Amino acid sequence: MFVFIDDNNNRNSNNKSLFWGGILVVAGILFLLKNINVLQFEIPDGVISWRIIFVVFAINALMSKKWNSAVFWGGLSVILYAPILFDIQPLQFKYIWPIVIIGIGVAIMGRTKVK
Repeated sequence: MFVFIDDNNNRNSNNKSLFWGGILVVAGILFLLKNINVLQFEIPDGVISWRIIFVVFAINALMSKKWNSAVFWGGLSVILYAPILFDIQPLQFKYIWPIVIIGIGVAIMGRTKVK
């Protein structure tokens, strides 16, 4: 008797590992080629910074089909990158943290199942 187990979760995990591993390999190759003067390119200020962590979280949540998390991390990324990308006045921390707290509350409420 054969038992077939749908290992969709393991397959999804493998796809994510290949994706993120591939991103790191490509980024490493690009930076290596830049450092040995094979490629000449400039990276704009703010692209490679601590803010990119939230973009990575958003992409990872999208790949995992975790929509609430994707919206939260994506929204936080937009808030943090808006001053850099759209050349607007920087948002002050007194405005950012309440928005983050509201986003966390909305994410928690989205998990609650109404009976």
